[in-house]
Amino acid sequence: MQMLRTAILALALAQSSALAAEDGTPHAPRAVLDGKPVSIAILINGYGTNSNRDDAAMRLARPVNEPFEWFEVSSRLVRAHLANPGHLGYSQLTLDIDAGGAVSGCTLGKDSKLPVDEAAICGDIIRQRFIPALDDNGNRIEGTYRVTIMPRRYPADKDQAHAPLLTGERDPAPVPMLAPRVDQLFSFPPSPFWMRAFYADPAWRIVPQVGLPAGVSEADRAYTAIIVSQKGGNPACRVIERSGIAAQDNGACSFATTVLGPVWADASAQNHRGVPLYISRQGEKLTAYAPDPEHEKSTRMADEVEHRFIVSLTEAGIFPEGREASPLRINLTPDSSGRVRHCRIVTSTGSDSADYATCRIARQLASLIPMEDIFGRISPYAALLWKADPTGE
Repeated sequence: MQMLRTAILALALAQSSALAAEDGTPHAPRAVLDGKPVSIAILINGYGTNSNRDDAAMRLARPVNEPFEWFEVSSRLVRAHLANPGHLGYSQLTLDIDAGGAVSGCTLGKDSKLPVDEAAICGDIIRQRFIPALDDNGNRIEGTYRVTIMPRRYPADKDQAHAPLLTGERDPAPVPMLAPRVDQLFSFPPSPFWMRAFYADPAWRIVPQVGLPAGVSEADRAYTAIIVSQKGGNPACRVIERSGIAAQDNGACSFATTVLGPVWADASAQNHRGVPLYISRQGEKLTAYAPDPEHEKSTRMADEVEHRFIVSLTEAGIFPEGREASPLRINLTPDSSGRVRHCRIVTSTGSDSADYATCRIARQLASLIPMEDIFGRISPYAALLWKADPTGE
């Protein structure tokens, strides 16, 4: 915290300049941070959210203009930032959007750090227009939109070009990450990324079954999740998720390390390899289920289904200038049978009726092959992002 206060103080006291481009648009003001010259731009982004979490909208509210385009040079936020670039920190605004696409409410997060107050920042953006949210019947409804505002710092040596004052682009510099450790995972089941990096087949006294038994309903599943690894040449075990059945949970690790008795070929290696297992109890017997790291399947639409889907959208007039010219992007979430359970417009066609028709046709025609996790279960995050322009970013 002391280092942060020192940095903020250095910024507040630094000499900054706001040179303007040829068109009169000011550059990001320059200052000194930790003894180095920087340009401090205002990074602004946003995203639509559901105002009613129990009833997901078919289309979320979306601004006509990108959030970083909302603020003119005369806006109170810009003027205050140019005068005091060291006062900008992470901030969040919540905007209420009415069914007509107007901003009906604006609230600044309590821990936000802006050089202006709530009334000033909300006054800057109150006239912005939005494409309103739609419900599953194609009706315009109220929605919410979250705006994040924070500083983005650019190097500012005297020979470097000046940075833009307002931007929606985050710093692309890679963030160093520590190597993951399977024995520290709390998410279960882990993704194939983790398992391909750390999974190695041990020798089992009793080999676990691969995958979970099919045809068992979610309500009837009571599994204890564990991770079995090696420690000093001996098997170690950690319970990740409990089933709620005390006898099963309490006996899972003992069962894994003694009855299953895994032995790794190189027991001296301290690389924290591990295997996630589900343990279930049938009567007095415990059974272990292991994953297949190569099993996970992405949600996809069969070629023939996609062809029928595209033909139906074209016949409905969704692509007046051709599929490749359409900005349409949708998220399709399947149920266990592959039928579309929820359709969400990610990028609108620009027409309420066309967006509604798109999701209506998707629910009627677009059967999917749902993603399965490494245990062979259909993932609750099995949505498919479908783009009208297959070559679009």
